[in-house]
Amino acid sequence: MAFDQPRRSRTEQTTRWWLLLAGVVWSLACVARAQTIAGTSIYVRSDSDRTTVIAPRLHVGAPVADTTRVDLVYTADVWTSASIDIRASASKPVTEQRDEIDATVTQEWEDFSLSGTYRYSHEYDYVSHGGTLTGSYSFADKSATFDFRLAATFDDVGRAGFPTFDRQVTNLGARVGFTQLLDQQTYVQILYELMSANGFNSSAYRFIGIGTENGLCGANSRPPSAYCIPEHSPSQRLRHAVAANFRRALGEAVSVGLGYRFYLDSWDVMSHTALAELNFMPSRDWLLGLRYRFYMQGAAKHYQPVFTSSDIGLQFYTNDKELSKFSAHRIAVDIEKTFELDDRGHLLTVVLSGAPSFFTYDNYAPLQSITAYELTLATVFKL
Repeated sequence: MAFDQPRRSRTEQTTRWWLLLAGVVWSLACVARAQTIAGTSIYVRSDSDRTTVIAPRLHVGAPVADTTRVDLVYTADVWTSASIDIRASASKPVTEQRDEIDATVTQEWEDFSLSGTYRYSHEYDYVSHGGTLTGSYSFADKSATFDFRLAATFDDVGRAGFPTFDRQVTNLGARVGFTQLLDQQTYVQILYELMSANGFNSSAYRFIGIGTENGLCGANSRPPSAYCIPEHSPSQRLRHAVAANFRRALGEAVSVGLGYRFYLDSWDVMSHTALAELNFMPSRDWLLGLRYRFYMQGAAKHYQPVFTSSDIGLQFYTNDKELSKFSAHRIAVDIEKTFELDDRGHLLTVVLSGAPSFFTYDNYAPLQSITAYELTLATVFKL
């Protein structure tokens, strides 16, 4: 796919998505036989690395038969950035928008459910589409559940200003999980996930300054470097992840959860993720949640913070901070309130979530830390 087509305005592109989704929503509402769900949310993220993300989301779902359901989700990511990644490519601040639509069909039987999803995502220099197949089987009087997920996405990578730049990457994934109820208040879950990425696994915009103190390219480097090389990562990346989760209710109003995930890939990136959460329901209509996430990873084997002229013969080059050694802390506070709209069971749920995060980089020359703030406001109508 060549990225040399005339660029539509963002308003024109987004209007097309909303008109398409509105037509499908109307069709679902006409055939729905049971509860229809409509939800909206807005997500905002801002960090100290001069990046802001605003992501509105619309979700509608309705049954089209007694055991068949259709769900549609539209998401837009609008981001403005002058981050270190942008400056590393000797680029000026940029603003971009990504539009994505997901369509899911779910079929349920007595003990088994099967869902198929198609996803299409588009931005000026990147097009992605693919599908997932998800299944869940309950047995042992529904005290145990086995589930699986198969996924495949096919991406076309372009580069703004270079219409002949066209690269492909294929992502394949499989996940299996087992959930067991230990008693009426407790369950445990074990997951294994295998993922592969084949093709162009580098950034089309990241360039590396040779012989600089901070690894950057052009006028942003110290000292300024006129000799820059494009990032080059291996074309294959195989990923493994194992996770375990534990949840327990402490009475009718309080529940706790713990989780751990171990990750390892063929680039020698190893990570550990720990999760803890506490939920409190002071009444049937209120839910308060507190979540903490700790993340720690090691660097990829071809990562270096800086490169010198003696490194020119290397096969791979990257100074991407996401492939460096770093750790992150994230705390989230959730407030959820449900309102009864009428005596027919129509409900409105409002969720407000705030989450600060702090990232510390052990071996990344341009900066040592990033602080980020996230805010999400969501509403869900059950009709």
